[in-house]
Amino acid sequence: MIVALAALFIAVTGFALAAIPGRDRVIHACYKKQGGALSVVAGGKKCPRGTRALSWNQQGRTGANGPKGANGQAGVQGVEGKKGDAGTAVAYARVAANGTLEPGDNGKQNKNVVAGNVEHDATTGAGHYCFGGLPFGVASAMVSPDSAGDINGNVGASVAVQRGINLGSCDAQHQQARVTTLVGGLPVDHRFQIWFEATGGPQIAPGVGGD
Repeated sequence: MIVALAALFIAVTGFALAAIPGRDRVIHACYKKQGGALSVVAGGKKCPRGTRALSWNQQGRTGANGPKGANGQAGVQGVEGKKGDAGTAVAYARVAANGTLEPGDNGKQNKNVVAGNVEHDATTGAGHYCFGGLPFGVASAMVSPDSAGDINGNVGASVAVQRGINLGSCDAQHQQARVTTLVGGLPVDHRFQIWFEATGGPQIAPGVGGD
């Protein structure tokens, strides 16, 4: 009833709506004790004698959160994707600590890698093995120390692939990849296994400078 009277007063008197509510977003009014007339006034204006000042917020307080809704239905399971084809390394080798190829398993431990592709001598230094003359460009390579029979587990191996910068410790004929074997964090001769992926094109020519 009070809100309706306030709206009626505004409509009849044409009161400046820009001042109601005030900047504090509070609506102010004067309630006449006799007769119950309600007059909306601008904020800060004092109500005349015989009336009572009233005020209320333009927007009420935020209500309490409603109850949690029911869980939605589970979506339809997607279609299973096609199984990918098994990958095949274009070449791989099992290399002994002295740089020779392991001949075991009727030669099946080596594919598209021959003895001349591996350089390991005084030039390379201990723990370094260089590859070159492979019949393909090397896109990537993966190496793992061959620790069969070892009781020392502190063995590691890494491989660098030619990307236009000279591979240090390797001569000009063995610049496609370089393996480093480590024992206790130091370069030490150790056997390893390596797998190659081909680029489908020639190897990037080495540039000038060290690795």
